[in-house]
Amino acid sequence: MPRADDYLVLKPKHSIFYATPLDVLLTYMKVHTLVLTGLTGTQCILFSAMDAYVRDFKVYAPRDCIVSPNAKEAEVSDYVLRSSMNADTETSTQLRIAELKRPPHT
Repeated sequence: MPRADDYLVLKPKHSIFYATPLDVLLTYMKVHTLVLTGLTGTQCILFSAMDAYVRDFKVYAPRDCIVSPNAKEAEVSDYVLRSSMNADTETSTQLRIAELKRPPHT
């Protein structure tokens, strides 16, 4: 449940970055890593991951937190995330949130 001091960004299309102020907000907050979850793997997640990747964000997309219409699309989404965007698609139980908060090595 969102708290009173949480930010809310409306996503009108497939990518979390398209027609939103998210890029500016993440820069202001000095965010370097994104964890993507939601619907659907071969659309919103891939579009958002690609936009994040070209903006130099480290992308985590836990496969057990992404819904796709069927197993084949989930498999394709997982493959593209890993191979094209260097995303980590391990399950959510394997994420170490404290480690994700650290800036990447440059």
